[in-house]
Order: sequence, then C-alpha cells, then structure tokens
Amino acid sequence: MSDNKWTQLLGGDTAPKKNAPELVVSHTPKPVYKAFEIQDKLLGFTVHCPSVQTGHQFFFHHLHTVTFNEPDYTFLFLTTSTSVIKIHGHNLQPLSLALGMHTCKSMTEFHKELHTAPPPDDGEPFIEKIEVSLIKGAGDTTR
Repeated sequence: MSDNKWTQLLGGDTAPKKNAPELVVSHTPKPVYKAFEIQDKLLGFTVHCPSVQTGHQFFFHHLHTVTFNEPDYTFLFLTTSTSVIKIHGHNLQPLSLALGMHTCKSMTEFHKELHTAPPPDDGEPFIEKIEVSLIKGAGDTTR
C-alpha cells in the first residue's frame, strides 16, 4: 500500500483536531429568601433554623403568647407549653399577625448559603436568627 492510501484510510497525516474541553459549572440557583409562609386551616407551624441545622414543629394549641416590640417589630418572642422561641429580624409584623391568626405555616431564618439575599430595605419580613429553647422541666416525666 502506498503512503497515499494510508493517508486516505487514516484521514490524513495529522490526528483529527479535538475541540478544547469546555468548562461546565452547574450553578443551581439558590431560592429567593422568604421569611415565612402562610396557609389557612393549620394545626401547627414549622421553624427552620439552618444556622444550627435544626427544625422544630409546634402546634398552635400549645402557643401561649406572641410578644413583639412596637412599632419596629424587630423581634418576636413566642412561648409555647414546651419552648421559648426568640425571633430576631426586621419587618416582622406580618409574621406576628400570621401567628396570631394561626395561618403561619413555617418560618425560616436567612442563611446566605441556602438563599439568595433579598434587596436591602425592601419592606418584606426578614428573619436574621431564630433561637429555640426548651423550657426547663417541660419535658421531664420523672417526679
């Protein structure tokens, strides 16, 4: 076989050019932060605390008080039959009303790794931190 036939069979003297590999980075967009969700006819609400990787389920019939600072609404203080819940943030009046009307389905503190930051001072509720503390003795069954 002549060199010409080899060239024809193999496609030329040089290896076919390969396209440079493309850098593929999959960026799944973070969900937009929403401080709380509402829904009608609820028995309870969920508290999501991603900063400490915990969640809590509370039932409205165990909710005793919702305390807030007026007129700023930068904190809420909830007492239940088993816990004390401290919520720090801003524009929390809609959350306070939803808790009072038993329409709060869930609340979530903001976590920069999980949520897209909302625009500053957009007037929407924003939860910076949620602290849940068990009331001493509330879970004791020994006497």
